[in-house]
Amino acid sequence: MTIPGIPQDKPILDKTACAAAILDDDTFATVLHIICLSEYGEDIYEVDPLEVYARLQDSFGVQLSQANEQKLQAILLATSTEAFYDDERAFAAVCNTLLNGDPDFDGIGDLTVAEIFWALYEVELNHGEEEVSPAIRNMIAREVEEEADDSTGHEDLRPNYVLRELAEHVNSLRKQLRLIGIRDFELPPVS
Repeated sequence: MTIPGIPQDKPILDKTACAAAILDDDTFATVLHIICLSEYGEDIYEVDPLEVYARLQDSFGVQLSQANEQKLQAILLATSTEAFYDDERAFAAVCNTLLNGDPDFDGIGDLTVAEIFWALYEVELNHGEEEVSPAIRNMIAREVEEEADDSTGHEDLRPNYVLRELAEHVNSLRKQLRLIGIRDFELPPVS
């Protein structure tokens, strides 16, 4: 599997920066995914996630935090199966996990529009473009409508806050990719 927009040649990653990324709870799942793909190839989709975590510890001398374990597991699920696109619970769990590392199975209905659209962006970046099921489209529409209703009269909840937040995440992702050694890449714009 390749990640659209990321160079297809096996990049030479900065091991020290990768170790720091593995430890940092603010690291995006895409960065963790690229580290794993670069080091272990597509085998990461076939083995138990615990095996991937152990390999990372052996290779980089650091242990993934629980949040980063969850992020990596979420992106592996979203890239190696169709669950993100077809199953509402999987979709919600991935959306909850990608930004903060917590699938929040108890609060599965507590998604924000920013979390949803970031998950759609990051999963598409790692998996490629694909349509979500009608049930998930309805779920997204409900969340957008509910958040719009809740934002009436709140300056910080204007509709463009989502675009601003997504643009900030894209900029942070761009910086993280450069730190680990990915220099020649294109990230799709947020629009």
